[in-house]
Amino acid sequence: MNDNNLEKLYNDFRASLSKPGSAYFDEDDIIDIYDYAADNNDDFIRLEALMYAARMFPDSVEMADRRNYFYYYLGIDSGVESRLRSQSELSPLGRLLKIRMEGAAGADIAPKLERFVVTLADKLTDEEAIQIAATASVNDSGYAWMTGNARRIADRCDSPVTFIFEVVNYAREADDFSTALKMAEELTMLEPFNVEFWEIQATILVELSRYDEAVSAADYALAVDPSAPESLRLKGYALFSRDGCSKEAYDFLKRGFSPEMDSRYMHAYHVVAPDYETPDSIIDKTCRYLDKHPDDQIMLTTLALMGAGDRFEKRLTSVVEPHIDGIKDSIPWNTWALSLITTDPDAAAVILNEAASRDIATPAGVDILFEAVYRSGHYGAIESIFKVLEAQSKSYLPVARLALVMSLVRCDRRDEALVRAKEFLNDIPDMPDLMVMAATPMQAQLMADSLERRLRNIIAALEAPEIPPVDDFDPFGL
Repeated sequence: MNDNNLEKLYNDFRASLSKPGSAYFDEDDIIDIYDYAADNNDDFIRLEALMYAARMFPDSVEMADRRNYFYYYLGIDSGVESRLRSQSELSPLGRLLKIRMEGAAGADIAPKLERFVVTLADKLTDEEAIQIAATASVNDSGYAWMTGNARRIADRCDSPVTFIFEVVNYAREADDFSTALKMAEELTMLEPFNVEFWEIQATILVELSRYDEAVSAADYALAVDPSAPESLRLKGYALFSRDGCSKEAYDFLKRGFSPEMDSRYMHAYHVVAPDYETPDSIIDKTCRYLDKHPDDQIMLTTLALMGAGDRFEKRLTSVVEPHIDGIKDSIPWNTWALSLITTDPDAAAVILNEAASRDIATPAGVDILFEAVYRSGHYGAIESIFKVLEAQSKSYLPVARLALVMSLVRCDRRDEALVRAKEFLNDIPDMPDLMVMAATPMQAQLMADSLERRLRNIIAALEAPEIPPVDDFDPFGL
């Protein structure tokens, strides 16, 4: 059945769920519907198809197998074991699932897999080929058996390509790139006009740092389809990895650019592009990429360093919004901000302000925020942010206090700065407040002493007959 017909069948089944009894689907239909839903990660339709089969085709071996695997993927191992024991004769998929569960428990499954293969009456179907690879990969004994016998197992499959493709994927997951490359070469020999297989081979060669061969594999793919985006990107990335910021590497990365592309291509493009493209064009591509990859912290940082202004702020917010319920710890935010505080205080301020607005900023993080805002020269903003702290009874933070006083000085509001400095000197935070930020009582005392000394220096400067240059008494060292 072609994809259009499968999609129609799937949609018809979904529509029928709101009108029970309005349509009939035979066993083959339900199998196709279930598999299509599985391919599209639609667990709701998978479950509905299983329930339909249980009512209409209770003796269906194929749907029983799918139900067992569905339970297994949900982690209902005891239920799967009970169902497998209750079946008088297991299908090939049922036998594989039983072996898989034993392998997951640590058993040596190589002999059982060998027995499974040699006793098969028929060749492995595509689904059985997929599952024998998955089963073998659950532990080292199974994986060694599979990779050592891959060609022989492939010959027992209706479609050797299906099995070999799975072996390539599992080998890459295991960082077994020599096996992955050997099997990928098998794929290109079996189907030399398959662009995806050449791309897989090129990708593995890049992972092995064999860039000349990676370029050659990408060329084969481009000979089949000169406009294949992934092939263009792969060639550009291999050229970049081999030659650095060459014009040829840039040309291929640019031709293959897509907002959906893998992060490594985007990172390479950002290194190469400044020699050949305007900053505005690069920022535009970066923003389009971040629309699809909002969590790419490297590219967000790059955007900040390029001075993208409000576009950086909008994308930072988009990082937080989808994960707001899961954010419990501000340490990553603090670390990120600290990494930028000297190179781009504007960006650091945006990051910490975002954390503070989500109520995930620690006291130390808020102090980082004040230092970042102060260092960025946004002195007028310090007072309004400090008022928020005062409303929350958190205005004891030492760096925040110093930032407020010095911001008033730099805004030529020196009388107000002097009043605030004396107010803070007479109200040095007590130990309970400082212990929120300090590891030990002594560290808290040192923080109090340091704050007092700096406030006295500022007061002395502001009360001097001739006020010295601000930079001479600025505790931030600007």
